Amino acid sequence: MGYLSTVNTEVSMGRMTMRRVVVGMVSLVLLASGVADAHERQPALQRVEVRDSGLVEPAFTPRREVAARVPKVSTATFEVTYNDFTAEAQAAFQQAVDIWSSLITSTVPIRVEANWESLDETVLGNAGANYIHRGFTGAPEPLVWYVDAVADQLAGRDLAPGEPDIVATFNADFDDWYLGTDGQPPVGTIDFVTVVLHELCHGIGFVGSGDVDDDGIGSWGQQNLPIVYDTFPEDGGGNRVLDTAAFPNPSEDLAAVLQGDDLFWGGPGGTFAAGGTRPRLYAPSEWDPGSSFSHLDEATYRAGNPHALMTPLLSRSEVIRDPGSIALCMMEDMGWTTAASCGASNTIWVAVAARAEGVGGSLWRTRLGLFNREAVAALADLRLRTAEGLASSTVAVPAGGQVVIDDVVGFIGTDGNGSLEVMSDLPLTVGSRTYNLSVNGTYGQYLDGVDPAVTLAAGDTVWLTLLEESPDFRTNIGFTNISEGGARVRATLFDSSGTVLAVFERTIPAGRNVQENQVFVNRAGTSDVRAALASVTVLSGQGVIVYGSVVDNLTGDPTTIPAKP
Repeated sequence: MGYLSTVNTEVSMGRMTMRRVVVGMVSLVLLASGVADAHERQPALQRVEVRDSGLVEPAFTPRREVAARVPKVSTATFEVTYNDFTAEAQAAFQQAVDIWSSLITSTVPIRVEANWESLDETVLGNAGANYIHRGFTGAPEPLVWYVDAVADQLAGRDLAPGEPDIVATFNADFDDWYLGTDGQPPVGTIDFVTVVLHELCHGIGFVGSGDVDDDGIGSWGQQNLPIVYDTFPEDGGGNRVLDTAAFPNPSEDLAAVLQGDDLFWGGPGGTFAAGGTRPRLYAPSEWDPGSSFSHLDEATYRAGNPHALMTPLLSRSEVIRDPGSIALCMMEDMGWTTAASCGASNTIWVAVAARAEGVGGSLWRTRLGLFNREAVAALADLRLRTAEGLASSTVAVPAGGQVVIDDVVGFIGTDGNGSLEVMSDLPLTVGSRTYNLSVNGTYGQYLDGVDPAVTLAAGDTVWLTLLEESPDFRTNIGFTNISEGGARVRATLFDSSGTVLAVFERTIPAGRNVQENQVFVNRAGTSDVRAALASVTVLSGQGVIVYGSVVDNLTGDPTTIPAKP
């Protein structure tokens, strides 16, 4: 009929914050057609695959940590029935279950049927819900289908007693499985824990019903109603896939958007987790059954990216122990409560955080402090943007307490230096200390957390004083751009008498930090200037932070020079 999807898709989870505009329009049409608003259960038609990429791309994404690296606490219970699994495979499966049990909250046990069977050669596994439900008490939208696990949680009861919520199958004929749990697969093997983590995500909701048939006709829905995942994808112009005025269902126009490589997740949680930019979905120009529509884009989230778990391909030697904040917050959009910070209304920036080598053999580290003055615990997403991309981790901050992370860049699971965004669901007081990791110890420089409201915009000028470049000291000047667009600044260097030594301009990419090291040597050609100054004017853009550092050449100890109007 074109309305029923047989696509294999992956499932994810999230708290339902669905935009009601499109869904409400669909609801009105269906109510006029006489659809009853009552609990209904249907077998789920969607199964989503993950496939072997055939590439060897060693990468490791660690399990997310919480405050002070405390032991994980289970907030959901999974009950697994194993069919033809070895003890070793069961142990690996259980590790993936343990990870998910600490990432989502469910008061209703989640039952999984796990099968060890023959699948197509490149298919590592597939999974989906056993049933979909609508119209139950607690459903955010009565005319939208919800997969078993999230429907049970929203309803507060088991809507299909005695039945599995997730059916997952793994390829018994695949020869290169690594069934260990230490995260160290031999080169060229596929880490089974990672595959299970991926497929469980599909089973709890990361799955849509979009489909393109052999005649090139696109469709969505089951029994003419969307699955909750379907309510969020949209094209580059912001048109929802469910908007039948733009994309009739079924139609060639709908097929075009499903295969246009221009499909994004429009939910607020997923967008928040992606830094305010809509996450790109996998929508290749030729429909890829079992993969298209229900995955994150493979090219955007490559092996090693913290959001790589929910792409359609897994590389050999790629190990992932966390689904990433984008996937978790997409699940929050769909009705789950997760361990991610997906709706934070409080953002503070630290201009630069480091875990890198510097001049003169210095080794830079950043210590981050987060103080929560509220009477309830807070959750914060730490988002580091370096030249290599975005890395993130989550930390809980107890009520009235402070969490201190000695090496925040290492805690996030990467190295280098970049801007650090702290996004939290409650107001936090944020400060940092960047220091030289020396055997003799250095105190380092304090960099305060910056409220976006007090950053600089085009036309603003600030000054840096007490600068020096000499055998004893060196001066660095840093620029951070917290906005979503580029910014450009002009810096002017002066000696103590006010004579201009050099003028230069720098472009600062969106969300990034750039630093001019030994600025008087490299820009003015002098290594003998004391009581020097610099002015910085923002030429274009907004959200700019400027800071200076004067570093002791003997000890590697830096002093912060704050920018002043």
